[in-house]
Amino acid sequence: MKSGGFDFFGIPGKDKIYSCLKGNIVEVRFSDNAGWIVRIKVKNVKDLLEQEKKINYTLQYTDEWKGRDIKETDDAYLIYMHLDSVSFTSTDAKNNKEIESGTIIGYAG
Repeated sequence: MKSGGFDFFGIPGKDKIYSCLKGNIVEVRFSDNAGWIVRIKVKNVKDLLEQEKKINYTLQYTDEWKGRDIKETDDAYLIYMHLDSVSFTSTDAKNNKEIESGTIIGYAG
């Protein structure tokens, strides 16, 4: 399994966090270490790969990487952590609720 991540910064409890791509909610839970967590299975990995092509980002550090060799046939997940509050429930995850790109996931924590 390949994994990686990056942090965005926002004002806790004030800044809204949005889904980057269309997908299905597969996990909603609270962690003492990571706050609220929402995991979304990307509906169409091709959309993720298309977005990656549009990014013109220059690596800044020697231990930084770009891309992860993801193929259209792979399962890909977006995991949102350290949230102050969330817009979904564990029932939504159990039902694999489908959401659109731009859907509010919750608020920064």
